[in-house]
Amino acid sequence: MLKIAICDDENLFLNEYKVIIEKICTNRLIECTIDTLNSGYSAIDNYNKYDLIFLDIDMPYLDGITTAEQINKLKGNLDIPYIIFVTSKDNLVFDALKQFPYSFIRKNYFTEDIEKCILSINNKLADKAIKYPIKTGRNTIFLNPDNIMYIEKDKNYVVFHTKYDEYKERSNIDEKLKDLQSNNFIRTHVGYLVNLSYIEEIANTEVTLLDGTKIPVSKSYKQSVKDIYFDWMVKRR
Repeated sequence: MLKIAICDDENLFLNEYKVIIEKICTNRLIECTIDTLNSGYSAIDNYNKYDLIFLDIDMPYLDGITTAEQINKLKGNLDIPYIIFVTSKDNLVFDALKQFPYSFIRKNYFTEDIEKCILSINNKLADKAIKYPIKTGRNTIFLNPDNIMYIEKDKNYVVFHTKYDEYKERSNIDEKLKDLQSNNFIRTHVGYLVNLSYIEEIANTEVTLLDGTKIPVSKSYKQSVKDIYFDWMVKRR
């Protein structure tokens, strides 16, 4: 399910864009929900509900560039929601680039530009939707690794801390590192694995996650944590 928001201060454009996107998703067999927002404030308040936000650059009170800047601060290193700027003013594009948008859509060519953008993001999200199995007692659940913030050792168990809940599995944390290292997990301590996407700050003895959680960093892992995080950030740009 592709969760989409369209943010524009003009209702005429909001309704027109929604109809166009609904038609594209229907024709391409893409399940979607589409919300219309008429201010940057609404986009900031609800940013974490969406996979992508179409954001008009030229809006009163809070323009699209400032709105994107605030959303980027809130989402930290997470890719989602992807931001796609919509504009009729080419001179604003260079300032907008500072917010690392996924793409630009020209208002005068919205129909022509939008389909390629939606298909690209839908394919990207499909690639990310790999599920990792976790055995919790007699049941097996499947988690998207992108939703796991960190993993903690608890005696003979490991605890998966996700954005939404916690899950405990009888297992070895070393095995989890082998399984999830390619999904941007690093070891900060003998008892902790952390998803790089959720790191907000790195200090000498701990890392702070986006939700404020403090994870210990042992002396033996301190330099490798900083090096791996720096390399990862460079590759993302």
